[in-house]
Amino acid sequence: MAAQLHVGNLDAGTTSREVREAFEAAGHRPREVRLVRDPVTGKRRGFGFVEFEDQRRVAAANDHLDGATVSGRKLSVQPTPGTRPTRFVGER
Repeated sequence: MAAQLHVGNLDAGTTSREVREAFEAAGHRPREVRLVRDPVTGKRRGFGFVEFEDQRRVAAANDHLDGATVSGRKLSVQPTPGTRPTRFVGER
């Protein structure tokens, strides 16, 4: 069953590709990276979700990436409780 991390403190200019590359550089291959955008303005909101195959991979990625620097900002990485959100506004 898929599991995901909440990734916060992203710079507004950070792309999903940059987030994916940071996780892959640390040895973690996410299934999907989704950055949330404001539905009215379309601007990135500074957080997103990174999905993995299972909870074990989420725990490992969380340990390695919490506090890592992407685009000059320290990431806040935490496992998300529950399931994936049903309504998504953002970029993949």
